[in-house]
Amino acid sequence: MAGIMDVVGIINNLDYRPKYERAKCIRSASPKASCSICEEVCSKKAITINKKGIAINESCNFCNECVTHCPTNALVDTGRKFAGAGKKIYLLCNKHELSEEINNDSRIECLNFLSTKILLNIYNKGFREIHTNLKECENCQRSQGLQAELNRTNKILSALNLPLMSVYDENVEVLVEYVKEAGKIKKDTKVDRRSFFKHMAKDIFGKTYEITPPAMRVQFWRSTGQILQKWQQNNENKLSVYKIVIDKDRCIQCKACIKMCPNNVWEENNEDIIFRQYLCTGCNLCKDICPAKAIDAEEDIEIICETTLSCTKKKCTVCGKEFVASVGSTDNCPSCTWKKIKY
Repeated sequence: MAGIMDVVGIINNLDYRPKYERAKCIRSASPKASCSICEEVCSKKAITINKKGIAINESCNFCNECVTHCPTNALVDTGRKFAGAGKKIYLLCNKHELSEEINNDSRIECLNFLSTKILLNIYNKGFREIHTNLKECENCQRSQGLQAELNRTNKILSALNLPLMSVYDENVEVLVEYVKEAGKIKKDTKVDRRSFFKHMAKDIFGKTYEITPPAMRVQFWRSTGQILQKWQQNNENKLSVYKIVIDKDRCIQCKACIKMCPNNVWEENNEDIIFRQYLCTGCNLCKDICPAKAIDAEEDIEIICETTLSCTKKKCTVCGKEFVASVGSTDNCPSCTWKKIKY
């Protein structure tokens, strides 16, 4: 029996579909969660959402697009690395007939893979220019999101006073030569003895990582929030990508949003609440679970600072009873607010 279980374990480890980490998934946090990004972006319709979380069937082609768009990093990627020289990386759609002439580090299933999260990860590795062949996208229904993702990325970079990122349309034959030349530059680069062993260890780790099946991997890509935190760790002001709007006329002060938020956007500190909007990843869980439908989360890239929401004693303008206002600056007690929105 042990032998059979070992074989089953090996088969499971050889499954190259993205690994699902249920504890990080918004769907596992609450049955009211509506997040379905992974299912929406999957071109193979390989993802289905159920009561246990998500399931990825055999039609998955390992493109990792679901991984790149997940707001909470609940899906683990296959360890993609990109080949490049200097600040440039070169990518070519897998569908092109010349794609087999370049290495795996430069072939990409679809340019739609390049979400804001991945563009920021690429930028974080030191790359500023992506050279590819956009003509492959002319008849592809999935390519329309690249420009929007690039615009969003550059809006974030601009707010941080960082150089912008660019995508260049190249002739495929020229692109193939660029890739070959980039590989030659990397191969011919001379380093000292210490750097040689450092690079050798890095190469060994990299190759081992690439062949390691998802069941044994850890998350390779950082989330957008993690990258922004790294860039701003010593700054008092932070860049917020999403804006949380609370309707004071509907909020019943139940604090469900505080208790359920997976990113600790709100934190209770004695009688006050620390509000860190810059930690929001746009998962919309607070919006989904709010019983009064008083919360909305919308994209709004701006520099903000951490704020403190003071719990203030107030007298309800309807019934006259005293209550404590915390999350939203309402003038009515929770009971009167609930009656108003319910009826």
